[in-house]
Amino acid sequence: MAFEGTCHFCKTPLRLDFIGFRDECPKCAEPLHACLQCRHYAPGKPHDCNEPNVEPVRDKDKNNRCDWFKFGPSGAGGGLSKTAADDMLKQLFKKS
Repeated sequence: MAFEGTCHFCKTPLRLDFIGFRDECPKCAEPLHACLQCRHYAPGKPHDCNEPNVEPVRDKDKNNRCDWFKFGPSGAGGGLSKTAADDMLKQLFKKS
């Protein structure tokens, strides 16, 4: 199973086979296993997370060991920037 999303920090689209607790973005070296990179990240919700049973994480931009972590797009955290999404669509529908 591959993990697909965009680095929250540098907006680089990523497709990774595995994400460990200490892994970093290959482009900007920011942590991948962090709240800001998680599809459950939701500022304003309890503990800024859509998962109701999550343990509080203090630094949302640092590596953590949250068992609920899922890398990838979310409404508030990760996801593709509009520019990255437009570029991917252009490539997808590019005439040969």
